[in-house]
Amino acid sequence: MVLLITFNLSAKCDWSGVKVTQNTQWRSYYKFIADGLDSDSCTEFFWMFTYRNSKGQLLTDTFANNNPIAEFEINLKGEFKLRLKAINYCDQCDTTWTFYLQQVTFPNANWGYGIKDCKRHIFEANKITNQKEECVQVYWYIYDNSGNEVHVDSGYRMDYTFPWEGKFEVYCQWWNKCLQQDTFWGRDFDIYCDSTLGLKPITPSVGGMVRPNPASCEFYITDTRVPMEYMILNTSGTVIAVGNTSPFEQTRIESCNWPNGVYYLWIMGHGRELIMVQH
Repeated sequence: MVLLITFNLSAKCDWSGVKVTQNTQWRSYYKFIADGLDSDSCTEFFWMFTYRNSKGQLLTDTFANNNPIAEFEINLKGEFKLRLKAINYCDQCDTTWTFYLQQVTFPNANWGYGIKDCKRHIFEANKITNQKEECVQVYWYIYDNSGNEVHVDSGYRMDYTFPWEGKFEVYCQWWNKCLQQDTFWGRDFDIYCDSTLGLKPITPSVGGMVRPNPASCEFYITDTRVPMEYMILNTSGTVIAVGNTSPFEQTRIESCNWPNGVYYLWIMGHGRELIMVQH
């Protein structure tokens, strides 16, 4: 956010004891506080917010009359102006504090990952193309199934080995330090391994999402309604295939070159299913 404060002072009034500061900004939420400004029989003050609507028209809204705290959220990108107007009717003087705000979007905020083994993953975040590269910082946060923070990292690329088996949440944060704005993107991960067999024996929990099963040269993951990440491993824990299912249609998987045996389909965050391949 770019901030500029201007004053219009009258000799009849002393506004020097009033301090208007930005108290909070988290993503699109703003909070400003005016210390030392009180309404009385002579003094009135109000906040004004100026913006352009979808038709390009310049509009101004007034709000929080005689309230020293202004809280609001901006859901559009662009430049905006916030003003605090104070008027002393008895001494016939006034002043204005003006703040210039800039709200940005993160249109290509996304990240992917690769799997080195059951627990070790390589995470990589996209660069934000509509913002200055020197302003954007990237942070990673990993939480266990109880919501406890287990790891924090920084940079566009993170090489991380999960400390134990179970469910985890991984979040990536793009922080624009120049504008003091950010956005997050998170995903769920199921980490299940075995030191001797690669994967623990499991009971199918997805519920018949593979057709046909047993399969030979190909099989299909049935309609998942929404895109879901999937991963297929053999009994040694080696990743055979990774991808995303297609919404409202079956996802075809080729298995002609796979050795006969049992494989494991993981639908990320939803469950697992055994697949038998027989040629």
